[in-house]
Amino acid sequence: MVKINRDAAFKSSKAALSIVVRDSSGSLCYVHCDISCAASALYAEIIAIHSTCLFASNHGWLNAIVESDSQMTISLSSSGAHPPWRFATLIDGIRLWAKNMQITFS
Repeated sequence: MVKINRDAAFKSSKAALSIVVRDSSGSLCYVHCDISCAASALYAEIIAIHSTCLFASNHGWLNAIVESDSQMTISLSSSGAHPPWRFATLIDGIRLWAKNMQITFS
Protein backbone atom coordinates (compact mmCIF):
# COMPACT_ATOMS: atom_id res chain seq x y z
CA MET A 1 0.00 0.00 0.00
CA VAL A 2 1.11 3.56 -0.72
CA LYS A 3 -0.07 6.89 0.61
CA ILE A 4 -0.28 9.64 -1.97
CA ASN A 5 -0.55 13.29 -0.99
CA ARG A 6 -1.73 15.50 -3.80
CA ASP A 7 -2.34 19.23 -3.91
CA ALA A 8 -3.13 21.94 -6.42
CA ALA A 9 -2.67 25.69 -6.31
CA PHE A 10 -4.68 27.83 -8.73
CA LYS A 11 -4.08 31.33 -10.11
CA SER A 12 -4.98 33.01 -13.38
CA SER A 13 -6.14 29.89 -15.26
CA LYS A 14 -3.03 27.92 -14.25
CA ALA A 15 -2.64 25.19 -11.67
CA ALA A 16 0.52 24.02 -9.97
CA LEU A 17 0.12 20.35 -9.07
CA SER A 18 2.30 18.46 -6.62
CA ILE A 19 2.48 14.82 -5.59
CA VAL A 20 4.30 13.03 -2.76
CA VAL A 21 4.21 9.22 -2.52
CA ARG A 22 5.24 7.21 0.55
CA ASP A 23 5.26 3.44 1.07
CA SER A 24 3.72 1.61 4.05
CA SER A 25 6.83 2.22 6.16
CA GLY A 26 6.67 5.97 5.48
CA SER A 27 9.67 6.01 3.15
CA LEU A 28 9.58 8.54 0.35
CA CYS A 29 8.98 6.85 -3.02
CA TYR A 30 8.30 9.73 -5.40
CA VAL A 31 7.97 13.52 -5.53
CA HIS A 32 6.87 15.51 -8.57
CA CYS A 33 5.24 18.79 -9.53
CA ASP A 34 3.87 20.12 -12.79
CA ILE A 35 1.77 22.92 -14.28
CA SER A 36 -1.64 22.56 -15.95
CA CYS A 37 -4.38 24.82 -17.27
CA ALA A 38 -7.54 24.97 -15.17
CA ALA A 39 -10.76 26.97 -15.18
CA SER A 40 -11.11 27.16 -11.38
CA ALA A 41 -9.53 26.07 -8.12
CA LEU A 42 -11.99 23.14 -7.83
CA TYR A 43 -11.22 22.05 -11.38
CA ALA A 44 -7.49 22.15 -10.54
CA GLU A 45 -8.07 19.92 -7.49
CA ILE A 46 -10.12 17.46 -9.57
CA ILE A 47 -7.41 17.36 -12.24
CA ALA A 48 -4.88 16.67 -9.47
CA ILE A 49 -6.85 13.68 -8.11
CA HIS A 50 -7.58 12.36 -11.61
CA SER A 51 -3.91 12.49 -12.59
CA THR A 52 -3.00 10.85 -9.28
CA CYS A 53 -5.26 7.88 -10.03
CA LEU A 54 -3.73 7.58 -13.51
CA PHE A 55 -0.25 7.82 -11.99
CA ALA A 56 -1.04 5.09 -9.43
CA SER A 57 -2.44 2.86 -12.17
CA ASN A 58 0.63 3.34 -14.36
CA HIS A 59 2.90 2.42 -11.43
CA GLY A 60 0.89 -0.65 -10.42
CA TRP A 61 -0.09 0.77 -7.04
CA LEU A 62 -3.41 -1.05 -6.79
CA ASN A 63 -3.99 -0.31 -3.12
CA ALA A 64 -3.53 3.36 -2.25
CA ILE A 65 -4.73 6.08 0.06
CA VAL A 66 -5.04 9.43 -1.72
CA GLU A 67 -5.04 12.49 0.52
CA SER A 68 -6.15 15.96 -0.55
CA ASP A 69 -6.95 19.19 1.26
CA SER A 70 -10.00 19.72 -0.98
CA GLN A 71 -13.03 18.39 0.89
CA MET A 72 -15.26 19.02 -2.13
CA THR A 73 -13.01 16.97 -4.44
CA ILE A 74 -12.84 14.09 -1.96
CA SER A 75 -16.61 14.21 -1.52
CA LEU A 76 -17.25 14.20 -5.29
CA SER A 77 -14.73 11.38 -5.80
CA SER A 78 -16.06 9.06 -3.12
CA SER A 79 -19.82 9.60 -3.27
CA GLY A 80 -22.31 8.07 -5.65
CA ALA A 81 -24.04 11.39 -6.32
CA HIS A 82 -24.12 12.82 -9.82
CA PRO A 83 -21.31 15.37 -10.15
CA PRO A 84 -21.79 18.69 -11.94
CA TRP A 85 -21.70 17.97 -15.68
CA ARG A 86 -18.52 19.99 -16.27
CA PHE A 87 -16.65 17.62 -13.91
CA ALA A 88 -18.54 14.40 -14.72
CA THR A 89 -16.01 12.78 -17.05
CA LEU A 90 -13.08 13.34 -14.68
CA ILE A 91 -15.06 12.28 -11.60
CA ASP A 92 -16.37 9.14 -13.35
CA GLY A 93 -12.77 8.22 -14.20
CA ILE A 94 -11.66 8.77 -10.60
CA ARG A 95 -14.52 6.61 -9.30
CA LEU A 96 -13.73 3.83 -11.76
CA TRP A 97 -10.05 3.76 -10.75
CA ALA A 98 -11.02 3.86 -7.07
CA LYS A 99 -13.31 0.88 -7.49
CA ASN A 100 -10.96 -1.23 -9.63
CA MET A 101 -7.77 -0.41 -7.75
CA GLN A 102 -8.98 -0.15 -4.13
CA ILE A 103 -8.13 3.54 -3.81
CA THR A 104 -9.51 5.32 -0.78
CA PHE A 105 -9.69 9.09 -0.31
CA SER A 106 -9.14 11.23 2.75
